[in-house]
Amino acid sequence: MLNSSIKNLDLRLLAVFDEMFRTGSVSATAEALHMTQPAVSMCLSRLRRQFGDALFVRTNAGMAPTPHALSLQEPLGKAYRLLCDATSSRDPFDASTSSRVFRIAMADAGYLALFKPLFEFKQRQAPNISFEFRSISKDTGALMAEGEIDLTIAFSPQLGPGIYQQLLIEQDFVGAVRCDHPRIDRQISWSDYAGEQHLAVSLQGTGHWVLNNAIEEVGIVRHIGWQAESYLAVPPIIPFSDYIVTLPKAMARFFAERGVLKYFELPFKTPRILVMQHWHERFHRDPGVVWLRKVMFELFRDL
Repeated sequence: MLNSSIKNLDLRLLAVFDEMFRTGSVSATAEALHMTQPAVSMCLSRLRRQFGDALFVRTNAGMAPTPHALSLQEPLGKAYRLLCDATSSRDPFDASTSSRVFRIAMADAGYLALFKPLFEFKQRQAPNISFEFRSISKDTGALMAEGEIDLTIAFSPQLGPGIYQQLLIEQDFVGAVRCDHPRIDRQISWSDYAGEQHLAVSLQGTGHWVLNNAIEEVGIVRHIGWQAESYLAVPPIIPFSDYIVTLPKAMARFFAERGVLKYFELPFKTPRILVMQHWHERFHRDPGVVWLRKVMFELFRDL
């Protein structure tokens, strides 16, 4: 059935089938493919005639694939991805005129440090390009495979199979306190670090488990006065408390330049954080993603 039917399929039909399988929704498929809903419905009608099957039927949970659609998903999905790779590799990418939207997953540590240089770069060289930033989650790898996320920037996340990676920057952890802290200046002893209360920040993609392991290995038990899941907690808390916060150096520099805190070397060794950029093999040769990777590599080199 597949061999006799596929000769009349075009890329748009494959795209509609693939997106319908992913979303189970005509409206969501239309939005994702920048088509009208009637156009998607017409493509579905062509697909149904082509394969002699309803393919997707309406249920309370949306448009569900029929058994025949399930059997077609793997071969048609492979065909669609191969065609996308082949056509995208021939299309030039001009950042100065493109209006493409790039979706990047990263922790707020990287976002805050990257915001200013990326914004300035965009204004100069890619004024019409848009960036969407998302948090890292357990679904990030799957979203990358589906093309919903173009790039993930993080410390060793578990993103699943088919992921390429490249080292962007190696970072040290440092300690930081408010600028007029009554007991701590630019140096700190082991006992000082252990004796103060701490603001602890722990979020996915930042390598904080490495820090926690290093602290445990030297026998320090921190008194956690405040636990947060974002570095956005630093500006409203550190300047108005005596807490110590331990964070990546680029993040500490970002806050120090804005008068939020002063930072210092830790009185014990911690492994360096290897910040990587990750992308899915489906989009390895996508000219836009290739451009984005080069931009991130250059910007992180200067952090």
